[in-house]
Amino acid sequence: MKILKYVSLYSFFLLSACGSSDSIDSDIKNEESSIQNIAQGSQNLSTNNEIAIPMHKSGYDGKYFLISDEKKNQKHIVIYRSVWTDETVFSKDEIDCNTRKYRSLGEGSNSLDDLTMYSEKSKWVDVTEGGSSEDVVDFICS
Repeated sequence: MKILKYVSLYSFFLLSACGSSDSIDSDIKNEESSIQNIAQGSQNLSTNNEIAIPMHKSGYDGKYFLISDEKKNQKHIVIYRSVWTDETVFSKDEIDCNTRKYRSLGEGSNSLDDLTMYSEKSKWVDVTEGGSSEDVVDFICS
């Protein structure tokens, strides 16, 4: 009789565990699905390894994405893309966070492959207050 009691008790625990794992599996599947939906939504805006640059200060409707950021001699060499309704612009700039100045090194349209380096570096310029350069410099230097 004791054995039957233990078998019944064991069966109860086994069935209870199986029943709860179904809800846990369901919760895990729902969470995975939610993560995939978020990832797919963000892929519509940026490509792999790009980081959205918040454009808090500028009045531009375009969306900006950082493609690369290489720090050299206390300065940043960045490549970012600006997505507009009619075109996408790729820019390569050098940013000095100490002076909050930048200079353009190259630019291209609609494809990173079309990024053309300027034969001479442009002069260092101050960020334009309220412009996209201010948002990009703030993001890189933060």
